[in-house]
Amino acid sequence: MALSNIEVKIVGDYIWDEYNQDYHENRIEDFKYYFSNWLEKLGRIPARVCVNININYYADTGRFEFSYISTKETEILQSLKDDLGFSSRYFTKLCI
Repeated sequence: MALSNIEVKIVGDYIWDEYNQDYHENRIEDFKYYFSNWLEKLGRIPARVCVNININYYADTGRFEFSYISTKETEILQSLKDDLGFSSRYFTKLCI
């Protein structure tokens, strides 16, 4: 699977000090890295398929939520539901 892009939007207005800014930026970058690896290892989506994903980040809970998946949405969401360890670590709910 070719993951073209993961776009993360922080939901809410926050004024953070340098420490909190770094914390949340690192949390988002870590998520992008682990989610990309998880998708590639999944094996349910052919390598020739490009996927663009938009995700909301809720800083107050440190959790993510999908707002858009360009293609193979059903396969991705079902795979996350099947992998409760991964999904419960990062996501608030598994629907769009």
